[in-house]
Amino acid sequence: MLNVYLMKLSIKPMKFCDKLQIMLKKVAVETEELKNKSRVFHQRLKSTIESQLAIVDSSDWEEILRPTATYLQTSDEASQGSRPRGSR
Repeated sequence: MLNVYLMKLSIKPMKFCDKLQIMLKKVAVETEELKNKSRVFHQRLKSTIESQLAIVDSSDWEEILRPTATYLQTSDEASQGSRPRGSR
């Protein structure tokens, strides 16, 4: 009877180790999948931020943010250049 009990004990730890090994492999696979998804997310986020930064750094913003007085000077100079000299 003792021999049967000892045999059962020696079999159970083996099954437990097998289950544990399967679970560890599953966790490792899921971890790699998560890392790959994180890598793709990081690349896309970086690309989005870089394109947004390119828009912010564009020369269009310099034009938009120029002081209003420079627009008025430019339009005054243009209108004076089209008039004959001495006439108002």
